[in-house]
Amino acid sequence: MGLLNRLIRKNSLKYATPPHLRLTPDQLIWLPGLTEVQVAGETYHLDAIRAAQAGTQPDGTLIAVLVPEPGNRHDSNSVAVYVQGGHVGFLLSDVAARVAAAIRTFTAVQPGRFVSCPARIHTHPVGPQIVLMLDTAPVGLPSEAFETVPDLAATLIRLLPRLHQPAPALTGANAEARHKLNTWRSSETNLRSIIDRLARAKDPMVGEACLILAKTIRYQAGRRDDTLAAYVEALYYDRTNTDIWRELAEYTASAPHIPTLVDLFAKSPATVRPELLPLLVSISDGHDRVGKLDPAKGPVLRAALLELAEDQADQVSMAYLAADAGHRAEKTGDLPAAAMAWRAAVAAGSTDAKVADRFSTWLVKHGKYVEAAHVLRQALTTPPTAATLRERLEKRLARCEKALC
Repeated sequence: MGLLNRLIRKNSLKYATPPHLRLTPDQLIWLPGLTEVQVAGETYHLDAIRAAQAGTQPDGTLIAVLVPEPGNRHDSNSVAVYVQGGHVGFLLSDVAARVAAAIRTFTAVQPGRFVSCPARIHTHPVGPQIVLMLDTAPVGLPSEAFETVPDLAATLIRLLPRLHQPAPALTGANAEARHKLNTWRSSETNLRSIIDRLARAKDPMVGEACLILAKTIRYQAGRRDDTLAAYVEALYYDRTNTDIWRELAEYTASAPHIPTLVDLFAKSPATVRPELLPLLVSISDGHDRVGKLDPAKGPVLRAALLELAEDQADQVSMAYLAADAGHRAEKTGDLPAAAMAWRAAVAAGSTDAKVADRFSTWLVKHGKYVEAAHVLRQALTTPPTAATLRERLEKRLARCEKALC
């Protein structure tokens, strides 16, 4: 344990995590697995992360090492994370509190050796994100021990019950407050005063005022909880406002937690889902404004959204998600899987011209003219605006009908 003792500097008055860790392969307990482990504090270790990316192994592997720090004067459960020898962050504090003792016990019987596993580094506009891929079983821990609910998601979970309350009847008006909302919202204090006056007057503009408040404070340091509260209050007053739902979903995606995103979608009304769902699918690909969700978790989010849509008999969402699954399968070259997904989309009522085009092409190729004609007729009930696409579908339908004569 001499190396570990030196690393944690038990006798040091001021604890400091070494910036570099040089270990030989025989000092690593290699545990690659399927459990995704999040790392915290990446933005404070950008140089080490860049160096790690430059030092990737020939086979593309990044090697992560977990180093417990029982001598850390800030947190005795601290577990430092090194990638390619550089200190890149720590395990999240709530996770470390659950797993640090087990990791120390596991490595104690193998002095001088450390738990290691593959790492992935995702680059997002807001900064890098590191995910470890660990086999937790040898350490004696269930994978659930490494799961965490981001603080943002935990706060939102506490706030969302506000939407369980009946929506207030907003039939009044306050002309003066409305005027000030448009011309005199230079400070948070002014906005809160306007919101209070609109709410007391039961003015429908109160929801818009709450949204403006959220936009005003969302980039201020330390205002995360206030921002979330403003978004939820905006929805309490105006539950069919698509802009509010989209803003809240994008803000929530800055610390993505799949159950919370799904719960948000579950609470959204049917009228906003056609615009909210594409955003959530974009989040699943890491292509939203923030781009923080690990793309490897994208299929989990999409599957959870589809399960929810099926449970709620939400045909429109089912059709959209099935169509999306079909396009993804087509891109991978798995046309039978794509056709199965497109068939589910059509069964859910899809009139998506692109689905009809791709699916009917496949059906005609396989001599399935009756089904192809049905797909095309259904799509043409809402003709596509693109003239060339519409003409292509109409010609193919005529070909199918001729083949059936």
